[in-house]
Amino acid sequence: IAAAYVFSCSGATQWECHSLRTFGSPDRDLAQMRSCIQPFTEIFLLNIDTLQLQGPFVAAAEPDRGLVPGAFGGKFNAQVAVTPL
Repeated sequence: IAAAYVFSCSGATQWECHSLRTFGSPDRDLAQMRSCIQPFTEIFLLNIDTLQLQGPFVAAAEPDRGLVPGAFGGKFNAQVAVTPL
């Protein structure tokens, strides 16, 4: 069974996701991210403005809070560093 996790971004935040190689979600999602994202989990990024799905990526480290302080305007502090697959 293949495992996957999808993050969303907007046209305004897509560049930040790619330049930081970090995807983020609200703090309330951190427990779910930790339980679902494993080294083999394929991660995708959905641009909600264009409906373009990008990926796959894999986690470069375990999800955590505030890996890149101030990223995404401080709104999405549950974060995971990613690398293209």
